[in-house]
Amino acid sequence: HILNAFISIPGGIEFTHHESAFYGPYNAILNLLFPASENFLITPQYLRSSEGLGHTNDHNVVFVVEHTQHRVPVFFLEVKHPDHYKTLAGRAQADKRMRLLFAEFAERVELEKLYGVSALGVQVGYYELEGVDGSIYPREIPYDGNYVTNVAPVNRWPYNILSEGGWNEVVRIAEAV
Repeated sequence: HILNAFISIPGGIEFTHHESAFYGPYNAILNLLFPASENFLITPQYLRSSEGLGHTNDHNVVFVVEHTQHRVPVFFLEVKHPDHYKTLAGRAQADKRMRLLFAEFAERVELEKLYGVSALGVQVGYYELEGVDGSIYPREIPYDGNYVTNVAPVNRWPYNILSEGGWNEVVRIAEAV
């Protein structure tokens, strides 16, 4: 049924005009992996783009998974339009946003690791924050203002959520939580 949620996106997954078309399918995935019956709560949070991450009137939706007993984040997912995957600038923006989100959640993390997923359409990449020392993986590639630097190579989003390998990886991460 998850595949059908993506197939039914108006315009198709590559040609839809709005990233919001992906919110329902990803919300369904998160509800399947983190059910309320197991004390998880999934909350979409509408965060303003800032720090040079788009226009100031843009909003980014981040799905935050919390454990209901502690109300601390255990997982999060940010969805961006598939066009972000196709360009250096789009991937750099998505990578920077994930790092800022870890900073946003870091003080509330009670786990050894906090996992985050960056979804650029159906291409997904996994990030993690080590709760012990605050390290973020994958490691940041430094920007060099004198050169065009690929700070977020396409291999940071190696999985297609609709493929068996992509689905298995997201299940693996969810089980680690």
